[in-house]
Amino acid sequence: MPRSRRGGNAIEFAMLLPVFLLLLFAIMDFGWLFFNHSAANSATARACRDGSLQDPGQNNANLSNLIADTETAMRTHYTANGGTAPIDMAVVTMAGAAPQRALNCRMEVSVPSFFGSAALNFFDGSSRSFDTMTVAAEVSYKLEFQR
Repeated sequence: MPRSRRGGNAIEFAMLLPVFLLLLFAIMDFGWLFFNHSAANSATARACRDGSLQDPGQNNANLSNLIADTETAMRTHYTANGGTAPIDMAVVTMAGAAPQRALNCRMEVSVPSFFGSAALNFFDGSSRSFDTMTVAAEVSYKLEFQR
């Protein structure tokens, strides 16, 4: 006499649901990470390019203003690009000597992970924390005005 198969689909669904949810939330989490990385990359490149077009002045008279304006522009462009994660660091430095001076721009952003800690605890029972992921963007542009 054949056994009843009623309820088999419900058991398979119950077993596979956590795996599908894990996959879904991991895709969403990494999508959020890559979105913020793209926003940071774009903001760093745009601000650094804008800064490289400014004149540092005779004997670098305007250099501190140029660096401060570029750092502010990095933060402004990041927010304008839709980035919402807190900015840990936005640093602009000058490298080289005329006629090869370059503007080096670096931004680091801490992106909150909405799912990382829960996934780790679910699968291996650990209490490790994976609450934030840091993404960095770094760009160098040669100064257009070399004095």
